[in-house]
Amino acid sequence: MNFKRGVRALGVLAILFHCAVILTVPNRESFITQALGPIVLPYANLISMNMAWQFFSPDPGIPIYMTAQIQKNSEDIAEEQLPPEKDEYFFRTFYDRRTFSLRFAAKNPAGIQELVIPWLCRKYPEATSVVVSKTIASIPSLDSVRAGKKLNELLKSPSMDFVRGTCTEELVE
Repeated sequence: MNFKRGVRALGVLAILFHCAVILTVPNRESFITQALGPIVLPYANLISMNMAWQFFSPDPGIPIYMTAQIQKNSEDIAEEQLPPEKDEYFFRTFYDRRTFSLRFAAKNPAGIQELVIPWLCRKYPEATSVVVSKTIASIPSLDSVRAGKKLNELLKSPSMDFVRGTCTEELVE
């Protein structure tokens, strides 16, 4: 009787292990697959299932953040984080579009000068100048996250003054 229970329990464990291999092996970059790799991958090789998923979607790209210092006569009157840290839209697609348009503008100084600075000058009519600094984030590796480094420490690289613009009457109108 105990022998039958033992065989049944072993069979159930083997089926659960097989299902776990089928669910975890295709996604090689997951934490679970990397953590259980020494146990799971030899079995996946044995059953010829050691193939990673291949997605042909474009890379999401490096996140770019901008901080705008709105000034009146060389004194800061406001600061804008672009894109805003808090998603103010109900649908994520609106936020993604706004983020992409800012990324497009940040590719060169002319984009910021022609798109971002006039928008900020209209938003703050009392402003006389705007200084926009750009922060380029890097996506942390799994090893650095495993080491316990905080995500905020890994993401932000030093900011640099990127574009200075003057708010004129024609920009405000």
